[in-house]
Amino acid sequence: MVTSKRPVLHLHYSTGEKILEATGLVLVGLAIGFTINSWGSLPERVPTHFNVLGQPDSYGEKGTFIIVPVILTILYLSLIGVSRIPHYFNYPWNITPQNAEGQYRLARQMLLLLRVEIAIVFFYIHWQGLEVSFGRSSGLGVWFLPIFLVLVFGTLIIYIIRMAKVRE
Repeated sequence: MVTSKRPVLHLHYSTGEKILEATGLVLVGLAIGFTINSWGSLPERVPTHFNVLGQPDSYGEKGTFIIVPVILTILYLSLIGVSRIPHYFNYPWNITPQNAEGQYRLARQMLLLLRVEIAIVFFYIHWQGLEVSFGRSSGLGVWFLPIFLVLVFGTLIIYIIRMAKVRE
């Protein structure tokens, strides 16, 4: 990775990117809000893990319910920070002054989409954990894992293809 020769650009966010960012931040806030709002009525035993079929297979104390929103918040804010330095990313091709803006913009968009997808997934897991705790749900559902994998890997594949088209 040679970053010393790469241009450092300050790219502005498009309206669509701002909307996606706001959506992700709202989901993080909702996960925190659900935790605070439901804390007093949570049972002492809450699901802490779901198996590949989306069924809860491990339970823990009420205090473990804060883990998902804490991890989501740290992960989301970290990815915001990382997305501001695309000139440090590893790319499978050379970054030149001619392709830097396109590569950086696509890499930043990919990270934005991935962090919103992660926020959606964590929010859903947290919400379903709450629903299972109150006996209103039996788990995440059998389609959760396949949909999650297609979503994340689909985004990665689409953006790598798009980046390959603007590499020269």
